[in-house]
Order: sequence, then structure tokens, then C-alpha cells
Amino acid sequence: MLGLIADLLGLAPVGVMLLTLLLLQACVLVWRRGLLGQPFLLQWLAFALLATAASLMDFALFCLLSLRLLPPEPMVFQAAIAVAVYPALSGLLRLARRVVPDPSAG
Repeated sequence: MLGLIADLLGLAPVGVMLLTLLLLQACVLVWRRGLLGQPFLLQWLAFALLATAASLMDFALFCLLSLRLLPPEPMVFQAAIAVAVYPALSGLLRLARRVVPDPSAG
């Protein structure tokens, strides 16, 4: 649902972000157990690989759907920003997980 909303709000062809997010979710579900307990640097590297792969896939789909070769700079910028922001967001989410009580813990 989030991918469809992102496609409708953005200038991307409908379905591109939806497909990207579904494939990313499948990758994360496969890699999740293996990455739990690993050092932060390894987790960041795995995220960087997934973010780059997702950006490349978006770029390829945009080029395919527009029937022309688009400039690659937006794709590179998107992947670089995602990789650069990951450590800060990861730290904030870890802090929130410690501070906010878990409702399922009862």
C-alpha cells in the first residue's frame, strides 16, 4: 500500500515503487535472522547493498518504461542519501525502542 501511495504522490510510473518495496521486503525477511546480532558495520553494509540494488532497479524500470536512457545522477543521489542517513536513523530507532514500552510485553 505504501508503494502505491508513493507512486501516486510522486512522478514515478505507477507500480515501480510498489514492486521495489515488495522485493526489498522479501530480501529483508530472508536476511533478517542472519543480520541479527551482527556488528553495526555489517548491517550498514547490507543496507547499502539493498539500497543500491533498489535504486538500480528503479532506474532500470524508469528507463524501460520511458523508452529512453535517463541520467543516472538521481539514482546515485538517492542511494547515497539513504546510505548516509542510515546510521542516524538507526540510532534514533534504537533509542526509541528502549524508551517506548512494548505493548505486547504486557
